Amino acid sequence: QMTMPQLLHHVVPFLNKLSTKDWHTSRTSAASLLPRIYDRIPDVNRLDYRLCFFTLCSDDSPLVRRNAATNLSVLIPLLNVSEMINEVLPMVKKLSSDEQDSVRLSLVTVCISLADNLPIELKSSHVLPICINIATDKCWRVRWSFAGKFENVCRALGKDITSKSLVDTLENLLNDPEPEIRSVICSRLSLVCQYFSKPIIITQIIPSIHRVVTDQSEHVRIALAASINELAVTLGPDSTVEFLLPLILLLLRDEASDVRLNIISSMESISKVIGLDLISQSLLPSILELSEDPKWRVRLAIIEHMYKLAEHLGFDYFNEKLSTLCLNWLNDTVHSVRKAAINNIYNLSIKFGENWVKNVVFPKIDKLINHNSYLYRITAINCIESLLPILSINTI
Repeated sequence: QMTMPQLLHHVVPFLNKLSTKDWHTSRTSAASLLPRIYDRIPDVNRLDYRLCFFTLCSDDSPLVRRNAATNLSVLIPLLNVSEMINEVLPMVKKLSSDEQDSVRLSLVTVCISLADNLPIELKSSHVLPICINIATDKCWRVRWSFAGKFENVCRALGKDITSKSLVDTLENLLNDPEPEIRSVICSRLSLVCQYFSKPIIITQIIPSIHRVVTDQSEHVRIALAASINELAVTLGPDSTVEFLLPLILLLLRDEASDVRLNIISSMESISKVIGLDLISQSLLPSILELSEDPKWRVRLAIIEHMYKLAEHLGFDYFNEKLSTLCLNWLNDTVHSVRKAAINNIYNLSIKFGENWVKNVVFPKIDKLINHNSYLYRITAINCIESLLPILSINTI
């Protein structure tokens, strides 16, 4: 590591030269390097150093401005509150109206850094307006960038400011005309909603989610299905049953298999809050449809979730409704599905015991042994081999 005299003699003059070169590539490099040695510069030189960096933030080249805006979040934690208010905020406001969208979309991390380092009483008046401005930017890429980091913005601003001032922003993102933005905010919905109060979620956010459940874009519904169950933890049992469960049941009947699969894949979250008794009747038809889906990867994915479903549904219900289904996967035409089915039967056998193997699994294996195709006879052998470690000597 360089000593202070070496730094002042070699590095600082070098960076000063880079920041004033004609080629934009040199100035772009300077914008990346300046914040990273700022904390080692003597206090007497820091003002000039900051002015040099802010000059790069106003550079004629969009590439330089973009890189400077990106690295502004590195510099902010090294400044005091006065410097952030008097120097950084005016520059951030100027960059937020930059004509280049690539510059504006870099400001989301800058706002997060500012909110992380400013006192709470200054966040609402100084950072919040910039965040709202970015969230309503005319360019969809900027709004997409904000939506992807929305939960970090909420965390940095704090629950009080978020719950009071950003609910309209969330509603706007959920109803954005661009499906890419609706998808990314839906995928982070459970993370975002933990910063809003329960009454606001119920009265303002749930109605917007209800519209998304029937969104024309399949990708949006897939993203929502992957995260909606997590909301149960925030809402609690009663509100989940009243407001969230009807939406989940609608998604379980969605025409897209990936939507139904995502709901089933994340069922553990809601089962911890309300159990699966209220949803089991709707769950079974979806599982049966997914088990016969034309896409073998969908069939493979549903197999991988059967063990968790067995834990939540209980032995009697699972054995009555789904045991046959698990065994039928041994007859699948795709080797990877048959292999996953064997592994699933092994896991279920550990849970349900040796009697279940003898009464339920063995009759199916007997049929496979006499199958016309050697592939299924090999499957029977592999299944027997996987079960040997959990069977008693007498059963073997």
